Amino acid sequence: MVAFSKIAAAATFATLASAQTYQRLGACPDLGCVFPPDQTDFLAGQYFDIRVEVHAPVNGSEANGGIPDKKFSLAIQKVGGTSQQVSKFFDITEPAIEEWKFKWYEDYFAEDAKTPSVVNVAAKAYRRVALYEPGEYTATLSYYNGSKTVANWVVRDLAEEKKTKNVILFIGDGMTTSMITAARLIGHKSINGKYLSKMAMDKFPILGHQMTHSIDSYITDSANSASALYSGHKSTVNAMGVYSDSSPDAFDDPKVETIVELLTRIWGSAIGVVSTAYLADATPIALTGHTRTRGHYGPLVDQMLNGVTNYTWTPFDGPDVVFGGGSENFNPGDESYLGKDYVQEFRNKGYKVVMDNTTLATL
Repeated sequence: MVAFSKIAAAATFATLASAQTYQRLGACPDLGCVFPPDQTDFLAGQYFDIRVEVHAPVNGSEANGGIPDKKFSLAIQKVGGTSQQVSKFFDITEPAIEEWKFKWYEDYFAEDAKTPSVVNVAAKAYRRVALYEPGEYTATLSYYNGSKTVANWVVRDLAEEKKTKNVILFIGDGMTTSMITAARLIGHKSINGKYLSKMAMDKFPILGHQMTHSIDSYITDSANSASALYSGHKSTVNAMGVYSDSSPDAFDDPKVETIVELLTRIWGSAIGVVSTAYLADATPIALTGHTRTRGHYGPLVDQMLNGVTNYTWTPFDGPDVVFGGGSENFNPGDESYLGKDYVQEFRNKGYKVVMDNTTLATL
């Protein structure tokens, strides 16, 4: 009993002496950050942005003087090929260096004491690039006289011919494996371990699983999981269609092209969005949205209608059909983008807007 008490006391002391730690930036364990990060997959020809950051912590456990290395370089190499500087590899103009600072808490102790760590940043963004040859690639960021951050990427082939004319993608928001199991248990009788009937989805000829947890958390949210479903790229919680960087602007983070943008750009496909939730909710809006903050409903509605307008990106002129709720984000006022009347904005682009079933039946 005495020995147990000593162990318990030691464990209690250890618990009190440590605290839950946070990440400085998801997918960036080093002071050099590459987005898209290590272990990223692309479809051949899928547009994406590249963001590189070099962090210089002013204080905290990682403090290095607070002066970021502005002479960093990024090289891209297809495995088996020649390494080239990123601007030469993609034949684009080298962008200017951007600078900012951000704050974060290293652990609960720092948060309780309100003593954040300050990080100065030097960064560059390479907008709307694509890798067209399937295979393995490496992106190597060099900084601080010998430090390196390496991201390994895989490019998967894209079929040249459409194999299916129409696709209907049903999203059961929050429909995890445990929820499916619960539905099976409630709806279908089992005798001696054998179900007497099956759910329709259990009869599908092909079933699969997609893990949609985020870069920085095993517990996902609708924005990040929708982004994983629609683009094949994981992000951080609350983000959609982007890799979250540390910049002050939630809409300048490095983007990745969604399946909707790919289909409309390559094949001119018609797109419809139908939601039982409000249209600016993360699950429907992530089809066209690009931001690290899902709560910016007004700007996301504008992106649905007009596409990304603050940077050169895939031209997108709005879905062909949209059904859903959330009129507060469309009516003029505090909750619409710039206070504009987005019901009228949609009408101005040729949409027929209906507010009830009676009017819908007349179309």
